[in-house]
Amino acid sequence: MICSGSFTMGANRVQTMIIGISSFVLFCGVFCDCDRAFDSDSHDFATSSVPPTAQGNDVDSDKPCSNVLPTRKVWPLSRAEYDNTVNAALGNSSNQAQKLFPAEDRANGFTSNAQAEIVESNLVNLLMTAAETIASQSVAGEMNYLATDLQCTLSASPSPTSQDPCAINYIAARGAAFFRRPLTTDEVSDLYQAYLTGFNNPFPNTNATVSGIENVIVTALQSPQFFYRTELGLNSDTSSDPVQLTPYEVASAISYLATGSPPDATLLAAASSGSLNTAQAVTSQYQRLIATPAGKEKVAEFVLEWLGADQVSQLGNANGPLTPALAAAMFTETKDFVQEVVFNGTGTIHELLTANYTFLNADLAAYYGLPASNLGANFSRVSLGSDTDRGGVLSQGAFLVSASNVEAGVPLLHRGRIIRQQLLCEALPSAASLGLPGFTPPPFTNPPAGTTTRQALTKDIVGTCYNCHQFFMPIGFGLENFDPFARYQTTQNGGTVDSSGELIEPASIDEDSGLILSSESFNQASFSGYLALASALAADRRTLSCFNFQVVSYASGRNNVGQDECSVRFASQSSRDGVSTATIQEQFQNYLQSQSFAWRSR
Repeated sequence: MICSGSFTMGANRVQTMIIGISSFVLFCGVFCDCDRAFDSDSHDFATSSVPPTAQGNDVDSDKPCSNVLPTRKVWPLSRAEYDNTVNAALGNSSNQAQKLFPAEDRANGFTSNAQAEIVESNLVNLLMTAAETIASQSVAGEMNYLATDLQCTLSASPSPTSQDPCAINYIAARGAAFFRRPLTTDEVSDLYQAYLTGFNNPFPNTNATVSGIENVIVTALQSPQFFYRTELGLNSDTSSDPVQLTPYEVASAISYLATGSPPDATLLAAASSGSLNTAQAVTSQYQRLIATPAGKEKVAEFVLEWLGADQVSQLGNANGPLTPALAAAMFTETKDFVQEVVFNGTGTIHELLTANYTFLNADLAAYYGLPASNLGANFSRVSLGSDTDRGGVLSQGAFLVSASNVEAGVPLLHRGRIIRQQLLCEALPSAASLGLPGFTPPPFTNPPAGTTTRQALTKDIVGTCYNCHQFFMPIGFGLENFDPFARYQTTQNGGTVDSSGELIEPASIDEDSGLILSSESFNQASFSGYLALASALAADRRTLSCFNFQVVSYASGRNNVGQDECSVRFASQSSRDGVSTATIQEQFQNYLQSQSFAWRSR
């Protein structure tokens, strides 16, 4: 059923059979016995026929991995997912969620994260507004859908006791598109009641049958079955632990991961037939979807959010050196580059970090100080010579500008910190662990003329302070040939830039959280310049391990993934030779084949 309780939808609006405001915030749609139509005998799913155990061997290793499965959960659609789902169901591309809903809270840098999203009460009114607007815009097309696709006519006098078959057919068809699965009998009945409510209490200046269909749309779009993705398993299974996801939950998980959209007809048919019962079948569907334009956009989204580079779009300033147009161009550069690496190149993390090409148009090339004579307004692949000191995603403006954090502090420090945290998955030690409880770093003051930022920091940050700074400041040195706005520089503040540095490996790390536990270090790999830093990162075993962790965090929507989990290690099972041979698509596919994709703990 659709959780009951009703509320008035604004001036001159009818009441709808929909959840109450407080219940929505408390996830009523999941926890108040909203049934789902799944047959436990015909729709069993698993990537493994044996439930996982507490200690796993998802990966070949002498050391057991931690097979702590994620718990059952629901998570709201992101703004993009909401809009894509509406568009898929109704052909409505007005993007109401992007216009009305607040931006997602990020976790690990990612916008799609179940544990970071909290549904606030003010969102309920926005959901209502979005639903009403979408329904009003779409209802004319839906009446045409009834006539041409369903080929039926709505009754002029529908009865609550004798259901109108045309209305029921519409509810079943569109309801399956809204909920990404077949509706239960109770859900059909509840939406039919919404149809009757709209029919008997028409919207102003609206035909009764049109008003009934419009009210079905308004009701469905505010239901938790639409707004939330579920990973709960069979509703009839109240005791088993761990729990398998249902076929339709699996289909949604594949599709929203691959395209940010609901399952298409092919994927829903596979769920209905029970053919999503092997890891190979899941991987095959993912491969099919990831090759679509939406799939390619989704891969680029992952890389941009992983590195924080998507933030560049918000950093343009018409009165500064980085205009909004240039910021948008930097975003396009990285998006096109990622798609080229993954779908036309080797697809490896190594190429992502070290490729000797990028995508530029004339304006961005001129801004970077690169030849622009053969370029126009459109973006083209451009080879980078060894004399440019550019190559790979970390030398592109989207990352450099986003990671500079100009207003909050020193760019080289922030860049080094982000690389340590996002590419190596190592968290900096706390001030307290270094013997400085309550310590607040003093503000950085501009150095005197002739002194570079590096020279000033090297002079001032010594002793106990350097015990922490050693893990990120020498990394940031490697990017000092790029100013805060991603322009190439050989001098800074009248001094000569020195971009040599060190990639230091901590001696003691918490294996689950990645927290650096002491100031001791070993294996200090020196590099000279950005290209050498990029090569060092590409060859570092920690980079692949961290990438796998980021894949699992992004794909699972969790902010508490442990680095020693089996799913993280499993993601690298086909890449034993290291970063140079590990492909980005393989890491996602390996996650889909891990037990953490299909199983949940109760």
